Amino acid sequence: MGQNGNPKKIEIKYVKTGGFRIYHIDGFFGGLTPQGKIYFEPYIDKFHTPKSSTYPIEKDGSLGVELRDFRSSEKGGLREIEAGLILDINIAQSLVVWLQGKIDEYNQLVKKTK
Repeated sequence: MGQNGNPKKIEIKYVKTGGFRIYHIDGFFGGLTPQGKIYFEPYIDKFHTPKSSTYPIEKDGSLGVELRDFRSSEKGGLREIEAGLILDINIAQSLVVWLQGKIDEYNQLVKKTK
């Protein structure tokens, strides 16, 4: 115990909730909230999922190769947003430090493998 009766260390366990998911991020956008917090939305870049695809039926009853000229899909790209995140400045600064540490760690690994 420390001088004030508090423990000198504490173990914190990480528990994933039932809704835990991993998100791939291609980019993000956002800005400051009226309360001075940082808001951003991570997104992934992708093409639209087709509304339908057409396939020939082979003599044996199986599907042949997709007839791409008959694919029904919206034109252009899509940025899909899964979540919006809000951080106060202290957490944002901690995130910057943490990310920089991971970038440095990655660069060291790359340097060792060359």
